[in-house]
Amino acid sequence: MRKRKQKEQNALSAAISYFRQKKNLSLEQVCEGLCSVATLSRIEQGKRSADSLLGTLLLERIGKEAEQLELLQNDEDYALWKRRRYIQDLMQQKQYQKIYQELALYRGMKQTTPDLHQQFCLYQEVLIELALLSEQEKIDYKEEVCENILIKVLKALRLTKPAFGKDGAPPKQLYTQTEIELIQILTHYSTPDFYKSQNIGGNVGFAEEKRVELLQILEYIEYFYTEHRKEEIGVSITIELAELERTFGNYAKAIEYLEKGISFVSQGRGIKSLEKLHFLKAQALFAQLGAEHADTEKRKEIQRECLMAYCTCEVCGLTESAKKIEVFCREKMEWQITELEM
Repeated sequence: MRKRKQKEQNALSAAISYFRQKKNLSLEQVCEGLCSVATLSRIEQGKRSADSLLGTLLLERIGKEAEQLELLQNDEDYALWKRRRYIQDLMQQKQYQKIYQELALYRGMKQTTPDLHQQFCLYQEVLIELALLSEQEKIDYKEEVCENILIKVLKALRLTKPAFGKDGAPPKQLYTQTEIELIQILTHYSTPDFYKSQNIGGNVGFAEEKRVELLQILEYIEYFYTEHRKEEIGVSITIELAELERTFGNYAKAIEYLEKGISFVSQGRGIKSLEKLHFLKAQALFAQLGAEHADTEKRKEIQRECLMAYCTCEVCGLTESAKKIEVFCREKMEWQITELEM
């Protein structure tokens, strides 16, 4: 067993070293917030082992995926990994109170990289609180609750990205999947007042800071991820960027991001958010051109995007989304999409 684990650790060391150098990345870029440069150097040389969580996050930073089970080092690491998997299974089952109990036990276990494990715990709590918030019928406290959640998001993020939102942050960033999802939550739910209160972005401004962060993630995804993972994670980034540009009337730029998202889907394995991409593109085209000012070809282009969105809804059983498209076509385009005539 020891020889097998040593072989797997050597494979991890070789993989991190190989892909880091292949992508011309420095030790500092890869290990920022995860471990020290000296620790990563020793891991690459095979002189030090990494627990399964650290090993996974280091690989994610260079755009690679790993099965944590293959990275387990000892009984303590296995116990942590097993509880993480159990917590994630409970999340799928929406057993939120049970998760809080499991997180309390998890925090009490011995950990060699406590900040990384604390980030895992905080992220699970954020997911629970967002889920509960979306289920609330009373929304009077939504703004206050959101701010509390965002403070926790920022705390979790800065455990591994200490310079996030601050002056002097590195211009070229690498990300773990958790970091990407935390930033997405922050940019999606935050307000200018929250950014100001937390001193995020300095003098850059709320919208520009969001744009910069999302563009950095998009650049990272395009460079490091395979087609499947671009679809899995990149689509939501392109939608967020498109929504941001639409807010400021930059419809051509919004369309550009939506088309990039559609290309991610076409290169992937599924149809993740395809109906939303096409419908948002139709709305952006309509806002840019106006149906009353659009020539026949442009009007047909808007109709095609609506039709693509509508057909995707039909295939996926997205009834509510299909109704929104019907209303848009009827009220804005004076066109009955259910007749399926172009």
